[in-house]
Amino acid sequence: MKSENLNFFDELDFETVDNVENNLNINNSNNLAVDNSVEKDLFHVKKGSGFNETNLMGIPIVSLKREREDKIIRKWVRSDGREAKIIVTGKEYGVPKMLDFDVLLALLRIHLKNNDYKFAKIDEHKIDVPNKINFSFYELSKELGMKISGTNYNKLEERIRRLIDVKIETSLMARELSDDDGTFDLKENTIFGILEEYNIVTKEYFDVNNKKYDPTKIKDKQYVRISDFVIKNICSKYFKLYNEKEYKNLSTSVGKRLYLILNSWSKSSLKFISYDVLMNYVGFSEEEKINKRKESIRKIKDGFKELIKIGFIDDIEVRKGEGINIIYNVKQVENKYNKDKYKSKGEIVAWFRSLNTDPRFEFEEILDILDKNNLDYLKGFARYIDFMLNKNSKINNLKDYVLRGLCYKDVINEKYNVSKFID
Repeated sequence: MKSENLNFFDELDFETVDNVENNLNINNSNNLAVDNSVEKDLFHVKKGSGFNETNLMGIPIVSLKREREDKIIRKWVRSDGREAKIIVTGKEYGVPKMLDFDVLLALLRIHLKNNDYKFAKIDEHKIDVPNKINFSFYELSKELGMKISGTNYNKLEERIRRLIDVKIETSLMARELSDDDGTFDLKENTIFGILEEYNIVTKEYFDVNNKKYDPTKIKDKQYVRISDFVIKNICSKYFKLYNEKEYKNLSTSVGKRLYLILNSWSKSSLKFISYDVLMNYVGFSEEEKINKRKESIRKIKDGFKELIKIGFIDDIEVRKGEGINIIYNVKQVENKYNKDKYKSKGEIVAWFRSLNTDPRFEFEEILDILDKNNLDYLKGFARYIDFMLNKNSKINNLKDYVLRGLCYKDVINEKYNVSKFID
């Protein structure tokens, strides 16, 4: 009786990312890419999209704290017993925060716009994405929704310098294109950066070079370069796309992290993720995961509320003390739960009579069951049994299996958890 009652969600066999390192063996679909069969020499991305290298989407490289951190170390044990680890180091400016990461995403969106949302194809698996991003502080400010001012320009420059300054060391977390077979191999140990060159242009540039100051030419000469590690993966189409408008409507660091993480993982109508996995990948510290666990979980729930508000997911179901069921598509979940079936007593009676049990359910038994069990429960129960039969049509002694979840005659049974099948 335990397996039916206590492990209900395990029985449903929903896709889970509790073993995230397996999930990151990535289904690299980019569902915002447009039909790329039209122009065979170009790879198109849907306008209004943003993109980022997949490692940078999922791996927790940003600090969630308000105060400056010069180094963060995060680690956890993988399902195979090995330790996954990341060390993020910032020298002069400290490690990046979410506002700094927003600058990176904005620069990459400008890069898409500079290239009219399309890049040349090298072959079936590779595209030619330039590593140089030309930009102006004016358009970067607009991209981030910031006021146009010298003070904000200075803030943006500092954030760019922080992105250049950061060093990321990973063990069994980052992936890179394999030159052998075209797969994305998990790196045992690797050290990489995000941006590696920055050229700033002001009026001084024109004066020093004895040229007439022309602010319209600043963008032509001002740029950042994407690091070799990151651009190699991007050119190998190891990146994920996201909806620019959705992302810009998020306000909290945790909400943004959840959005980016879920965009880098495969989707299904319903997905369960444990609190431990969520806290690891969002980037909570060990103290927050252990000593401030309730507060961290509250922040995660609030982050998911943001995702519901912007329409990225339909809903969540909280599994107390365990994690979150993410509902991407309510209608698909309802179809999975057979909620269009068994709306009346008559249909419940017909369902019992249709079951291929030995011996069959007689009318007297069915009426006794109807009398001793709540009707809403019976509706969900019938849908649940159908679901289980669809999963395993060879359940031994079906009648006994059914009766174990019902009250009948003088028997009062512990009920199956059928709440997800009830209207």
